[in-house]
Amino acid sequence: AGHYSMQRAKNIPRSYLTTYCLKGLGQQRDTLLIDKFLRGRVSFAQINLNQTLPRVGVFDAVFLRNVMIYFNVDTKRQVVNRILPLLRTGGLFFVGHSETLNGVVDGLIQVKPSVYRKE
Repeated sequence: AGHYSMQRAKNIPRSYLTTYCLKGLGQQRDTLLIDKFLRGRVSFAQINLNQTLPRVGVFDAVFLRNVMIYFNVDTKRQVVNRILPLLRTGGLFFVGHSETLNGVVDGLIQVKPSVYRKE
């Protein structure tokens, strides 16, 4: 819904707040609402990574932080191979700091720990 407590905004730059947020009044005091245009560009969905992925688009970045740690190597390989076609060439793939994709799949270059780029 994009409706948050004002406390959640303490680390958001002021220019972003004034451009993309509406400050709550009356009963909505101490809250903010993300601008309708920006809310319309975000969607949330529950996706089972062990099944065929729905058509969700192509992305510049994919975040699977602290997910891969629960999978064995074969399952990691299957999951990453499902996701790679959804990542643009040059796009970034993020995993948790205790996770690695080294030796899991070809086509990703490690940029720094937990960050990979699609070739």
